[in-house]
Amino acid sequence: MKRFVAGALLGAAGAVVAGPTDHVLGARVEPGAPEVEARLGIERDRRGRNAWGLALGVEWVALPRWGAELTVEFGREPDASARLAGIEWENRFALTQGDDRHWDLALLVEAEREFGDDDAGWSLRYGPLLEWRRGRVAGHLNLLFERRLQHARAPTALAYQWELRTHGERPLAWGLQGFGEVGRWDRWAPRAAQAHRLGPALFAQARDPAVEIEAALLFGMGGAAPRHTLRLQAALPF
Repeated sequence: MKRFVAGALLGAAGAVVAGPTDHVLGARVEPGAPEVEARLGIERDRRGRNAWGLALGVEWVALPRWGAELTVEFGREPDASARLAGIEWENRFALTQGDDRHWDLALLVEAEREFGDDDAGWSLRYGPLLEWRRGRVAGHLNLLFERRLQHARAPTALAYQWELRTHGERPLAWGLQGFGEVGRWDRWAPRAAQAHRLGPALFAQARDPAVEIEAALLFGMGGAAPRHTLRLQAALPF
């Protein structure tokens, strides 16, 4: 679900705006068992109204440098009923590979079809994914470009994701996450029309079964951002 913080940014950029199920994408593409992933996000806007989104997906590594995920999205916008919101086809292509370096770089190419809005159609999101590790700290920085495909003159919008976290052998780790949309990539929207969210995150890992759990509480900045976002994420190999 990526439609809950429309506002001025959506009108100015003509592109998709991230929603409660948005997550920080990793640059590492590692062969392994396919995973079932669930992402739940709950937002409260600046008028005190709640909305939620739920994404259910299957992720697998089709080739050594190609990871793919197919996701179905559900959600409820403020003052509306729950509905099937859309589908996503995510592809991550590793540009670097191996454990002998402190960083990894990948390319994201993702197509999304939104349901319930005849004017939305398909959108395309793409951009570089950077991941680095130094000691017990790991970080992500992703720059994402997005545009609607059915409008020939639709502008391309710019969004970003970042994350800092500890890592190691411990089952629990802390970190910070941030998401933002600034409008057109070549002409940013006014500050009041931008959407920025950041806040603390908790990461947990279990070995039997091998479950990865992530939780974050994000605080909105900019007129197009929700006031609060609570996001939960879990991945289980099968």
